[in-house]
Amino acid sequence: MPQPTDIRFQFAECVRKMGGLPLDDLLEGKPNNSKNADYVFKQDNVIAELKCLEVDRENDFRAHGTALIEDWIRRGKMPPARSRTVSLEELPKPLLREVLKPLRNYLNKHIVGDANKQIKQTKKDQHQPDAKGLLLIANDGNFVWAPDMMSSLLGSILSSEDFSAINNVVYFSVDMKIAATPLGEASFWIPWSREKAGKAPVSADFMDRLQSAWMAHTSVFTGERVYEFRATDIDSMKFKRT
Repeated sequence: MPQPTDIRFQFAECVRKMGGLPLDDLLEGKPNNSKNADYVFKQDNVIAELKCLEVDRENDFRAHGTALIEDWIRRGKMPPARSRTVSLEELPKPLLREVLKPLRNYLNKHIVGDANKQIKQTKKDQHQPDAKGLLLIANDGNFVWAPDMMSSLLGSILSSEDFSAINNVVYFSVDMKIAATPLGEASFWIPWSREKAGKAPVSADFMDRLQSAWMAHTSVFTGERVYEFRATDIDSMKFKRT
């Protein structure tokens, strides 16, 4: 069975290839601490933080949702389910909010919130107060974070004026494959900007170069291609399960 991809190692290699620097390199071998972001692109005035979703929360999420649904049925707040499986789309909106609350809170605090603090601190430490902030979220084996789920929750969290250090977000995978794309099964790369929240985006030129560099780098160590998805494509994206 192939070994899981070390996404942190591979992304650092990719960053070096395109002229950026992992902060570990800037600190001359001293371990980076959790207060700082991961990558600095001095020439492009961009600071990026990589978050890897490494703990699979699917079973906990399903148990939490099932308990809530059964409680609503027991209290007569919704009719009994017609089948053993109930899709999220079938749930009343107040119940859906309760079901998604743990995921939203985790994403808000530990992914977006922490990244915002780290990018802010690095902008200060590296004397780049006007740098744009990029949050990179890698799915490293978490079926619960389907692209449409991530899009919905991120859209809700980032639609506010909070998290001022984050201008763009990319959600991507290596080992987690999407089934039935035009390429067959494939890894994915989904970019978002926060223009609707009033945040000036990272330049399109930089985002294109980063995407191209990562796809080229990934094709070397995996022998496979990465498929780019836009936000309008993701509703039909489903993870391939082995």
